[in-house]
Amino acid sequence: MRSIQPLRYTRIALALALGALALPSRSAEVTVLQPVDSSVVRGTVEFKIRAQHEQGEQLIANPMVALQDEMGTELETTRTLRDPKTGLCSMSLDTTRFRDGLYYATISYRSILNGKVQDTEQDMTFGIRNGSGRATKVGVQYEDRDYPVKESCAVTVKVVDQRGRPMPAARVSLKAEGGQLDQETRITDSSGETTASVDVEQAGNVTLTITAENLPPVKRVVRFVP
Repeated sequence: MRSIQPLRYTRIALALALGALALPSRSAEVTVLQPVDSSVVRGTVEFKIRAQHEQGEQLIANPMVALQDEMGTELETTRTLRDPKTGLCSMSLDTTRFRDGLYYATISYRSILNGKVQDTEQDMTFGIRNGSGRATKVGVQYEDRDYPVKESCAVTVKVVDQRGRPMPAARVSLKAEGGQLDQETRITDSSGETTASVDVEQAGNVTLTITAENLPPVKRVVRFVP
């Protein structure tokens, strides 16, 4: 399954607005304002994108939005439409056409500055859930042993619904007291699972707190040794 890189993936919304984010390595960038990263959406998702550029930089074509499933397979690519009054580029995505689960979106566009073509790309991750499933139980699995400081601990979280079936597109929040996580918010895939990586800088116990949807938190302790 395609891994999620927390520095690349930002945010998606039912009403999605993108603004400028200045980065030294690029002349243009986009960012999603709301809601938080790794959100769960349903029904029709409205993308609203604003491409910000340096003075004199011009957009060659309206941004494209490419949708991928949890395996990274591209499902469809749609070009946005630009509102000449607001400068916003928008498109609608009917999520009911897809099964519930984990998805990725890549926004890309091309501009020109001082005669040079500039390519800008932004990735996002989100869950689609239109079903009536409700999270009722959280399972946490990892190898219960002492981990060397230089080794990561892989933790798998599984969420099931009221019928005991895997719960796709469940939002899982993780905290690691005494350690670091590769990502603090994740979305379960079609099997109802998501995996996080725990690391430390020095030996000691790491207390994990895992919360799925509105369920009570689950705590686990991971031991790291020199």
